[in-house]
Amino acid sequence: MNSIFLSEGKNDTELLEAVLNSIYRDLETQRFDLEDHSNDKLIKQESSMIRSFLEYRSDKDMLLKSEGGKPKLKTAVASLSRGLLDYLDHFELYVVIDLDGGSIDGIIQDIDEELESRSTTYTASLERSGRLKPASPFLIQDSVFSYRNLEYEIRFISLENTLEDVANINKDTDSGEEQREKVREISRRDDIQSVFSEHT
Repeated sequence: MNSIFLSEGKNDTELLEAVLNSIYRDLETQRFDLEDHSNDKLIKQESSMIRSFLEYRSDKDMLLKSEGGKPKLKTAVASLSRGLLDYLDHFELYVVIDLDGGSIDGIIQDIDEELESRSTTYTASLERSGRLKPASPFLIQDSVFSYRNLEYEIRFISLENTLEDVANINKDTDSGEEQREKVREISRRDDIQSVFSEHT
């Protein structure tokens, strides 16, 4: 089964790429960071990339996609959730997000409200499924996306604060390469490797 990982920013996809390529050496990843693409071509590039990944024209097993911030990530989850309904037997969806001191419940509620605002004849919804699982330094929360009589699971993998806190990144003083190196360094930690090994 193929997997899609949606995240906030490039540091997240950097971590995901390093960890998942280490754990799943026989699987191929595709990475798409919205920050790296110009706005005028972005929608066409993004739509084409997602469509080809879903429709088996891609030889990749995992899609790692950063959205350029938490608000855009919430919108992307709401948007992509309904689009995956035709591919339920072939895809798993993960959301990697920083809580910034907030809660997963709040994030799920925000996405649910966006789904409700997009609904026409039928209402789509997202709600928690099961208990929150601590998996240091992450928290794991399963949720259920529902639309008409269809539903599937979306797994949230979140840090209580931020990835930058865990990696000791200072965005004001660390260069892009220094940030990437710090992320790659923590990607080798046993606790982080075990979280993704057990929960993806």
